[in-house]
Amino acid sequence: MRQINKSFKQNEGIALLMVLTSITILTFLLADFTFDTNLNKIKIQNKMDILQARLNAEAGVNFALAKLRIYQKGYNLLEKNKSIRDVFGPDKLEASIKSPFIYPIPLGGNLNIIQKTALKEMDKNMLIRGGIQLSMDSVSGFINPNNLGMHKKINSKKPQKNNENEESEFINNENDTETNKTFSQLTQELLIETLEKSLQEEKEKSEAFEALYSDLEAELLVKELTYYVSDPREMDEADKALVDSKFLESGVFPKHAPLGSVSELYLLPSWKDDIVDLIKDRISVHQVGVIHLNEINSQQLKVIFPQISEEQVSDFFKYRDGDPAEKIEPSPFKNEAEFKNVIVSNLGVLGSEQYDDRIRRLKASGLSLGIASKLFKVTSTGTYGKARYTLEAYIDLPFKPLPPPKKKKKDDKTDENEESTTEKSENKETVSDDKKEKKPVPRELMLPRVVSITII
Repeated sequence: MRQINKSFKQNEGIALLMVLTSITILTFLLADFTFDTNLNKIKIQNKMDILQARLNAEAGVNFALAKLRIYQKGYNLLEKNKSIRDVFGPDKLEASIKSPFIYPIPLGGNLNIIQKTALKEMDKNMLIRGGIQLSMDSVSGFINPNNLGMHKKINSKKPQKNNENEESEFINNENDTETNKTFSQLTQELLIETLEKSLQEEKEKSEAFEALYSDLEAELLVKELTYYVSDPREMDEADKALVDSKFLESGVFPKHAPLGSVSELYLLPSWKDDIVDLIKDRISVHQVGVIHLNEINSQQLKVIFPQISEEQVSDFFKYRDGDPAEKIEPSPFKNEAEFKNVIVSNLGVLGSEQYDDRIRRLKASGLSLGIASKLFKVTSTGTYGKARYTLEAYIDLPFKPLPPPKKKKKDDKTDENEESTTEKSENKETVSDDKKEKKPVPRELMLPRVVSITII
């Protein structure tokens, strides 16, 4: 018995140690489980915040589309009704839809108690969770490098037409081929002119730039870009061999497809960062269609009229934007006629025929002068909690295709060929009167569509 009692006394405290050890292990496991649970809860909450912020950003883009639908209706109404256009021009319509949108509305210090109370009450009744920041800007860069894409020239004989519809379709296709050809040629000329002028100006400003790019040729840069966006089978063999060797040396595989963004220019072998930075604000990978006269900058003005001097550029912007120092009031353009008068008569940049020829070449490439845009850059930022989500979208309102011209039917009746001289003169007078009274077909916009959308 004494030996048994001794063994029990020797084992005293073991149970207590086991209990304490178990409690310690369970406490550690509980802390680990609690940490994992809280961490997963935070992850889920952050994911929900990001999703809500994304929904808010998408809501901003949808709101921009709704505003542009209103713009489309208003623009078409102004095109059809000149009396309204004289009172409320398309430039004012564009300014009204380009105003930024912010929610929740910030409570400024200038608001009184009634206004602050009203805003707080509005926030309670709103279904929007989080915040939205929306901005809209018209795209001003009008040189589209994707127009450099070279295509095979269709050289086929006229097929036999069974009816008038087939004939009109053939004529339209033939005109489209010629237009594409003009796009490529004119875009090459505009890009070379712009690059040469930009490079020369930058070389005069910076000696370091002159040392780095003294031997760089604008024509070679444009050939690289043309090769990048075109089918290589359509290029001249000599140019193709020269440009292809540069791509092989740099290890860049040419895309041979249209550019998706201006940032792709950084991939081209000879297009260094300094060169791209010179040109990126003057080009757009989307078809602008309209050169906004009241938003055109000095570089874009030089692209349209390469012969314009710095003094003439300064006088142009003094006229359009005003000059407080010289007490000159701003005179924004109301139409293209005013713009032409300033360029030709006031500044004397070039003659009337030269101006018309230059504008005719621009129109051949799908560009026209106007005071309202059709391509907009939309930046929508959604916020919720600490999450932030930003979308950048380009939204275009394409022009509605004009109806094909009506063809006069030939009459084979002999009686009509034997008209008297008096009747012929009367017909000529009526035809001339009809031509005078004939109004130009208004250019209507179609519904807005998202051309591209990216996450910033």
